[in-house]
Amino acid sequence: MRKGFLYLSFLFLFFCGLFLGVVKTQATDCQGTIYCGHGIYTVCIPEGCNPADYWCTCEPECVGEASTACSNYNYDWCNDGACSVCASAGSCSWPVCDPVATTCGECSVSCGGGTRTCTDGCTSWPQTCNTQACCVNTSWAPATNTVCTDQPFTQTGSPCGDTRTAYGTLDIPQTCTGTSIEFVETPQNTGTIWVRALGVGVSATRVRFPTWSTVGGQDDIVWYEGVNLGGGTWQATINAATHAQGGFVNVNVYMDGCGTVNNQCFPNTGYTYAPKQCSVSSNMSVVGIGQTFRVTTTGNAHINAGGDTTRLWVSRNNFTAISNYATVLSPGTTMYDYNPLYIYNYGSLNRTSTNAASTSVTASMSIGSTGNYNFWCDLNADLNGNLVKCSGNPLCDFNGGASSCADWKNCSGTANSTGGDNAFVCVNPAGACVPACGQASTCGTCSSADNGTPPTPVQVYPLGTSTNPTIIPHLNTASLRWTANTDGLTDGYHYRIFNAANNAILAGTTVVGIGSTGGTFVGVGGTVYYWNVYAYNNTCLAYNPSVGSPISPNRYFRFNASPTFVNSPPGANLTLANSDHTLVRIENTGTGYSGNQICDSRFLGNRIVGIGVTATDPDGGGDIRTISINMGVMTATVNLGATNSSTISGTGVGYFGPVTVSAVSGTTRSVVFPIIFYDNYASTALNQLRVGVTDIANASSGWINSNRYLKVWNCQVPVVGTVYDSTSSLGGAVCPNTGFNVTAPAELGFTSLTYTSSVNKVMTVTQPATYSSGANSLIWGSTYLRDFGEINGTNQVMRAIDLGNIGLGATTCYTTLNVGRTNPYIVTPYSTTPSLRVDFSFLRNQEPWFQVAGAGIKSGVSITDNVPITYYLNSPALAAMSINYGESNNGLVAAPAIDNNSGCSDCSIGLPKNMNRESNLINDSYDYEYFYQEYFSKLGVGVTFNGNQTLQTILSNSNVGGTGLVFVNGNLTVGADQSLTLGGFLMVVVNGNITVAQNVNTMTGIFVADGSFITSLATSNNTQLVINGLVSANSGATLNRGFATVSNNNLNPGVLIRYKGDLLFTMPPRLSRGISEWKVTAN
Repeated sequence: MRKGFLYLSFLFLFFCGLFLGVVKTQATDCQGTIYCGHGIYTVCIPEGCNPADYWCTCEPECVGEASTACSNYNYDWCNDGACSVCASAGSCSWPVCDPVATTCGECSVSCGGGTRTCTDGCTSWPQTCNTQACCVNTSWAPATNTVCTDQPFTQTGSPCGDTRTAYGTLDIPQTCTGTSIEFVETPQNTGTIWVRALGVGVSATRVRFPTWSTVGGQDDIVWYEGVNLGGGTWQATINAATHAQGGFVNVNVYMDGCGTVNNQCFPNTGYTYAPKQCSVSSNMSVVGIGQTFRVTTTGNAHINAGGDTTRLWVSRNNFTAISNYATVLSPGTTMYDYNPLYIYNYGSLNRTSTNAASTSVTASMSIGSTGNYNFWCDLNADLNGNLVKCSGNPLCDFNGGASSCADWKNCSGTANSTGGDNAFVCVNPAGACVPACGQASTCGTCSSADNGTPPTPVQVYPLGTSTNPTIIPHLNTASLRWTANTDGLTDGYHYRIFNAANNAILAGTTVVGIGSTGGTFVGVGGTVYYWNVYAYNNTCLAYNPSVGSPISPNRYFRFNASPTFVNSPPGANLTLANSDHTLVRIENTGTGYSGNQICDSRFLGNRIVGIGVTATDPDGGGDIRTISINMGVMTATVNLGATNSSTISGTGVGYFGPVTVSAVSGTTRSVVFPIIFYDNYASTALNQLRVGVTDIANASSGWINSNRYLKVWNCQVPVVGTVYDSTSSLGGAVCPNTGFNVTAPAELGFTSLTYTSSVNKVMTVTQPATYSSGANSLIWGSTYLRDFGEINGTNQVMRAIDLGNIGLGATTCYTTLNVGRTNPYIVTPYSTTPSLRVDFSFLRNQEPWFQVAGAGIKSGVSITDNVPITYYLNSPALAAMSINYGESNNGLVAAPAIDNNSGCSDCSIGLPKNMNRESNLINDSYDYEYFYQEYFSKLGVGVTFNGNQTLQTILSNSNVGGTGLVFVNGNLTVGADQSLTLGGFLMVVVNGNITVAQNVNTMTGIFVADGSFITSLATSNNTQLVINGLVSANSGATLNRGFATVSNNNLNPGVLIRYKGDLLFTMPPRLSRGISEWKVTAN
C-alpha cells in the first residue's frame, strides 16, 4: 500500500506541485474517497486539481472531525482548510503503519562495494555497504622451520591478517648442546632435584630423562618427562627418594621429534648422594685445670654450589652456666642462654665447607674451671635453609637430654651416640690426678687404661683389590673412608696413598681426631693406586708411627678415564670388509672425504659389509662396555658382556650374522658388525660412519666422526650416447675427440645396441645416431661388451664421459666398458646421481671401387669416381682412379660426364698428373666385327669359338698358342686365375659379355667385349682382382667387385687394372695397328 501511495504522490507533485502548500481549502471542499484494500479512507483534494481524475466519489463528506470508532488508530482530519487525511467512521479496520528504528541486513560482500536491504518496519530499500578496497594477500611470511616436514600448521603473517594451512620444513636430527644438574653431589635423599637438557633442537616434541642408581643396576629406573622451558631448555624433576642411596645416580637424556624417537643427548650427567657430616674428637679425655689439649672438628657440607659452616660447641654435662666463660674457655666463646641450659660456641673455630670439600680444624684449648665438659658439632643449614642438627648433641633425649630429637640427623656416622658426634673432657682440679703417659682418662683417677696400641681401623671405601681395583667414576678426587675406632686408645689416624705400579708413596696424611673417618686424594686417570691407614695413640707422646696400630690391608682404586675412538688416520680404527672377511681399502671419493661405496666389486655384490671398530679406553680395553656404530638411519650396538648382545635399528638394515668380539688388547677392544643393506635401505647419500663408546662406569665418548664414509645405493647408472662417423678423419677415430664431430648418417645402419654381460641391457635407439638406457640402466661394477647387430662400419672407437656432479665430464678411453673398478673410474660412484655418456665412432664401410695403374680411362657415356676418402686419408699420393705404374704414367680420364662419388671434393682424378676431360674422345668403334673382319677374315689371324665359352677352355685349345688372338662368338666367363709366360701374348675379342668370377684373382691379356666387362661381387673372397693388360668394353664396364670383408674396401680397390705395355711388343705384328693407342676404353 505504501509503495503505491508513494507512486501516486509523485504524480500528484508533478502535475500539481505549483499549488502544494499554497491554496487553503474549506472543510466542505474536502472530498474524494479511495479504496485501499483494507478499508476506506478519504483524502482532501487541493483546489485546482480535478478529483474525478484521481479519486472516487467522497462518501461520506469529511467534516473536520474523526469518528470515535477510529480512536485506536492514528489519523488526521480536515481542519481549518488544511489538506488532511481522515478515517471514515464506517471503516476503521485499516491501521496506519507506524515506522520503527531502521535496521539493515548483512552486506552482500565484505569489501569492494555491495548492497544490503534496510527497513523501518513499513518500507524496505537497498543501501550501499562495505565500499572499502579489498586487501590482497600478495605475499606471506616464509613458512616456519620449527614444524616438522609435511606437518600442517596454521600460518599467520599475511598482509591482510588472514591465516592459512602451511606445512613445516624442519627435517633435522634432534640435537642438544649439553646437560646440567642442580647438584653433582647432594646431601638430599628425599625431595626433588632438577636436571636440564640444554640447546635442544626446535623440532623436539618430547624429551625424557631416564634415571637410575648404580646400586642394583637399573632396577630403580624412572623415565621422567621433561617440560619445555623455552629457549631450547627442557627440565625434569627427579624424586631423590625413588633411587637407591650410596652410589652414583645416572641421568640420561632422550629426545623425540620429526618422526624419530630416542635420540640420545651427550654427555650424560648424574649426581652422588652424600649426606652432610661433622664430627668432634679430643686428644685427651682427662686434663688438669688450665692444661692444654687439642680438639678437632671435621665437617663436609657435600653441596655442589655455595657452602656450609661446621660449628663447634661446648657445655657442662649438666648445662649449668660457666662463670667468666670468656676467660675460662680459651679460645673465646659466645654464650647461648637457653635457661636453665647454657651452651657455648667457639666462633673462631667455625669452618665453612664449599663445593663438596671437607673442612677440618684442630685447635689447642684449655678450660679454667673443673668439671665434665661435652664438645659437639653441627651444620647450620641444609639445602632448604634448615638447621642440620646432629644427633651427638647432649640436649637430645637419646643422649640423656630433655629435648626430643626425632628429626635430627646422624652427622658422624654413628647415630644417636656419644662416640662420634661429640667428645667428653674431664677437667680435674689442681692437685688432682692429671693424666700422663699410661694413665687413665677417667676423671679424678689415674690408671693405665690409655696405655696401649689402638686397633687397626676398618676401611670402608674404596676396597678394591690389585686385580679388581675400585673404579671411581667421573671424578679425579678419591674420598677415602674408614670406621672410627671406639677403643679409647685411638687419638688419630694416618693414611697413605701409593702408586701401584712402583709402590712409590704419593701422600701421607695425619688426621687428628678420634672420630675422624676419612680423607681425600687427588690423582689422575689411567693409574692404579692403593691406600692403607692405621690409628695412633698420642695421649702421652708426640706422634710417632711406632705407637700406631697395625697397618690396614692395601686397598686398590683408580679414576675412570672416559673411553674414546681414535679417528686419525681415516680407516685406521674403522675398517670395512666383505663377506669373505677381506678388508676393503679406503679410497678417495672425490668429494673431499675418504670412504667406500657398496657397489664396489670388492664387496662381492651381496651388499654385506663387515664394519670393524677398534675402541680405546685408557683404563684398559676390558673397561669398555658398549661400542656403537652409526651411519645415516642405521645404528648398531654391541654390549660387551657374557653374551655380547647386540642391537641394530634403521630401515633396510640387519645383521647377517653374530657380531664378532675380539679379546682385550691392552687399552683397546675390537668388534666387527656384519651388516647387510637391503634394497629398501633408506639413505642413498654418502654418509659418515660415527662411533660411540661407553665404559663400565657409564662414561661415554659421545658420537665421534670416524672420517670414513660409506655410500649405499642401488648401483644403477643411466647411460646415454651418440654414434659418430669417423670416415672423414685421417686415420679414423682417436679417443677422446678425433672422429667424434660428425654424427652417424642413416647409411651407417645404427638400429640397435645391447650392452652384453651376465644380464644384458638393451638400449633405446633413436635413429640415426643416439640412444639411451631408459629403464635398463647399467650396473656399476659390471663389465660390458657391445652388440650393434648389423652395422655398416668398422674401426669402432669408444669414449666414456662421466656426467655425475663429481666426475664433472671426465672422459676416459677404453675398448671394454668396465663400469666399476678401473683407474680412474669411468663413472664416479660418489656423485649424487651417477650417470654416464658412452659415445662410439665408426669408420663407415665404403663401396667397392677400381683403379687403373699406368693407363687412362675413356668412356663414351660417363665415369664415376668411387675412390673412397678413406683411401685418400691413408694414401693421398695414390688416391685417384688413374695412377702411375712402374715406368708408365697415369693416363687421361675422359668422358662426357665424370662423377665424383668418393666423398672427397678435393681429391684428384689422376695422380700424379690430374689429367681429365669431360668429353667423348672415343671416335672409332673397335668391336668384334671389326677385329673379326680385319684380322681373321682378311689376314687369317686368330682362333674362333662359337657359343659361350670359359677362358680355361679356350686356353686349353692348342690352336690358341699360335697368335694368341681368340674370337668368341658368345659370352666369355673367366673362372680361374690366368697368366702368360714370358713373351706370351693373349687377346680375347668377345661378341658378348666378359664375366669374371669372384674367385679369380689374376688375369693377363687384352680383353675386348662388344657387351659389358663384368666383375662378380665377392661374397667369400678377400683377395684383390688384378688385371695385367688392357680392357675394352663397348657396352660399359661393371667393376663392382669388392671384398667379403667389407671394411677392406676402405683402403684397397677391389679391381686393379695394370697397363701391360709389353703386350704391344709380343703381339703379332699384324695386330699392332689400332691397338697401340689403347689403354682402357669403355663405350
